[in-house]
Amino acid sequence: MSRLVATRVLFAAIVLSTAVLQYREVDRLLQRQDAAVPLQPGTEAPLLRVERLRGGPVIGREDFADRVVVLAFWASWCLPCRAEMPELVRFVNDWNQDPLRVREALFVAINVGEDPDDIRSITENPLYGSVLFGLDPDGEAAARWKAAALPSTFVVGPEGTVLDVIRGYDPHVDLRLQGVLSKHRKRGAR
Repeated sequence: MSRLVATRVLFAAIVLSTAVLQYREVDRLLQRQDAAVPLQPGTEAPLLRVERLRGGPVIGREDFADRVVVLAFWASWCLPCRAEMPELVRFVNDWNQDPLRVREALFVAINVGEDPDDIRSITENPLYGSVLFGLDPDGEAAARWKAAALPSTFVVGPEGTVLDVIRGYDPHVDLRLQGVLSKHRKRGAR
């Protein structure tokens, strides 16, 4: 077998195995607590109690105090999740450096169903230094938030209300977040 054919076969196997893992995880999430019916903007954000990846107190709504929160459920095997996370980090960092913003933003990334040791190499990337990583080993938090797809991203306002729900990867997530959070900018700012 030529090297080119072997490379193509390996690539196809990787793509197929990723698709199978995504299908299984989505199927598992859909079977829990009517996860197929997404949260709606304007509703109160569900309870959140997950362990921190790096130890310390659990992550809960008290961590959101007076901030807007970008909360993403993800997995390391989910390629769209891995593509979206750097974009969300850049958005949150840019938002927090913007002098026209009224509220600080917090990025919380909750890993669904994986062993902490399996994701540490990803989360230790210096790009993710400002991210608050949480663990949802059994998918209970994802089910409570009705995250039936990975990635699932939620924007929560400082008063605890869901402002937006993004199911799956959105290549224009930064523009969408800008629009959703525009009311948290000083008057006259775009």
